[in-house]
Amino acid sequence: MLARLLSLLDGAKEGREEESRLPTLTAALLLEIARCDDAFGEGERTAIVDAVAARFRFDRREAEGALEDASRRRERATDFWEITTEANRRLSVEEKIAVVETAWKVIDADGKVSVHEDALIRRLASLLRVTHTEMIAAKKRARGV
Repeated sequence: MLARLLSLLDGAKEGREEESRLPTLTAALLLEIARCDDAFGEGERTAIVDAVAARFRFDRREAEGALEDASRRRERATDFWEITTEANRRLSVEEKIAVVETAWKVIDADGKVSVHEDALIRRLASLLRVTHTEMIAAKKRARGV
């Protein structure tokens, strides 16, 4: 998935075409987090669709399409690091923090956070160059604290 996603993202054309790939990139990051405990449920799926819809001002159908595309590409994934590298090139600091915050919401959607989910989200924050302080603040915002 990541290799295919990266091949689509590499050499992107200016403007709208490049921006149209960001929802899939964001959905792919969130999907990786949500699936790390092998218990991907409807609550997590809904949280990802809602997050993509809100972030990119999509209707539900468009957001579900981005998630489906990310899911298909995930099957051909090579490395989590590759997709975060691409995210570092494409996303602003604020957008990366928003992805981390949304990731916390997604993993909380099933009512429990596994050790694997917690470790992966911390790794995600590190790979996205989000500081520990920013990550903890994002976690608190996600939980309404």
